[in-house]
Amino acid sequence: MDFAGRAQDRSERLLGALLRLMAAAEMLAAIGILMPRAQMAAWHARLGLGGFPEGALAPYLARHLAAMYCVHGGFLWMIARDVRRHDALLLYAAWSGIAFSALVTALDLWAGFPWYWWAAEGPGLAALSVTFLLLRAACRRSRPGSAGCGRS
Repeated sequence: MDFAGRAQDRSERLLGALLRLMAAAEMLAAIGILMPRAQMAAWHARLGLGGFPEGALAPYLARHLAAMYCVHGGFLWMIARDVRRHDALLLYAAWSGIAFSALVTALDLWAGFPWYWWAAEGPGLAALSVTFLLLRAACRRSRPGSAGCGRS
């Protein structure tokens, strides 16, 4: 195997590993789907977000958001299984991650979330999404003329 092939393989493996790491972290949100309301309220207060709202809407939204994170994590896991074949989905995930990171940062600031919340959530997702694009580009550079990571 030539140097370009080894570099492509290394970039491809790292890209897959980062996608799986992010997917696993997102799938941990499954805990929130079944979390009792009292525990949600306790975590809400512990994180410095004030009192947990009364009524059905807050736990409903929290559980649905947790479920959506699980679904998105599964989507990323499937991309990670074969980044070559799922190149278009990888591009969509990376660019939509960048757009979403800007949106959640703005929403966090608008909602008055603590600095540590908005500083980690939006910029963290943006950094990972840009890393996905950079690793994809490294795969393409190692195989000139390829349409995606490892495609020829």
